[in-house]
Formats: sequence, C-alpha cells, structure tokens
Amino acid sequence: MQGDNPWAVARDCTVLYAQNAKGALKNAVFLTFLVWGLTLLILFLVAAPIAAAVGLFHVHAGFVTLLLAVVAALSLKAALIDPFATVALIQVYDKITQGQTPNPEWSARLESMSAKFRELTQKAREFIAPAKTADAATPSLAAPPAGNPT
Repeated sequence: MQGDNPWAVARDCTVLYAQNAKGALKNAVFLTFLVWGLTLLILFLVAAPIAAAVGLFHVHAGFVTLLLAVVAALSLKAALIDPFATVALIQVYDKITQGQTPNPEWSARLESMSAKFRELTQKAREFIAPAKTADAATPSLAAPPAGNPT
C-alpha cells in the first residue's frame, strides 16, 4: 500500500489489520511461544559457559551466574530472534491483506470505538502533500552556459 498521504496509509493498514485480526493474532501467538521457547533454549546454552567462566575465579556465585545467563539470553533474543519474529509478522500481514481494500464498515467501527483512530482519520483528511520540487541545495550537474567561463 503506497500513497502520498502517510496518515491515510496508516489508517487503511489499521483497518486491514482489524479486518484480518484472527489470522494475524494466530500468527502472533504462535510466534510468541516460539520466541520464548528459543529464548529458554539460549538461556540453557549460555548458562554452562557463563558458569564455567565464573568458576574460573573460584567464586561460588550461583545467583550471579544465573543473572548473567538471563541477561545474555535476553540480549541475544533482542539481537537475533526478535528481528526475525518482526519480519515474520509483517510477512503474514502482507500475505493475508494482499489484494484487499479497507472495508468502510470496519473503518466506521474503529472510529466509533477509538479516539486515536478518529485522530488518525482526521489527520488523513487534513494532510496536504508537500509540493514536489527539485531540492535547491543539490548542485546542478549541468554544464555552465557557453558564454560564462568558470
């Protein structure tokens, strides 16, 4: 979905999401369990090396080991797993909304239920597209006029 009015695009995408909430939510629930399952697996994989590293210092630090393992697992989750989950959510949204147009009935339902959606709709109506002009700060690559040496 493309357009010059970002507010209208946001409104239409929100309506499409509401129209297809069942499929999107099924995918979100599945991904939530998958993400946290992988995070737990990472926790178990990093706990042993961290415990060994703490053991090198001859310190009996069970809580510190657990804390470091949890921090490492959550960091790896945020860096490696969450981006893939986000892309998966977007792909499913694109797949289930492909070829659909926003239903005016859903738009009306959302407007009646949400002040934020009404605000989004109002911004979409009030949007004035900026004039498409050449950027004055960009230097011209054209050759200078023949009579004017530079």
